[in-house]
Amino acid sequence: MLKGNYVYANSGFVVSGSTQLPFAQAGHDFFQGNGTLTGAATVNTNGEVTRTVYTGTYTVNPDCSGRATLTDNLGGTAHFDFFVTKGGEVLAYVQTDAGYVTATFELRRN
Repeated sequence: MLKGNYVYANSGFVVSGSTQLPFAQAGHDFFQGNGTLTGAATVNTNGEVTRTVYTGTYTVNPDCSGRATLTDNLGGTAHFDFFVTKGGEVLAYVQTDAGYVTATFELRRN
């Protein structure tokens, strides 16, 4: 269901106590169709720009929901719950790590 190149953009906040740091991110993922993925992104967190590459694993359930875990070249790990259309054209996800408030859509590139 998830296979190929996807492009995305998202924004949100990193929350720590009463502090909320805004961030925006754009990138692309390559789902290999076997439960692994690779990707790259440019992230702007409160005005500081970082470029990352990452690898990850994912599972898709029969109801088209799933989970993914990504590890980037800076040593960060992120977790996501997602929902994918039956044809795999669109993926919607939310980050599930404490302190992150963000959700986004990914679209398969043809």
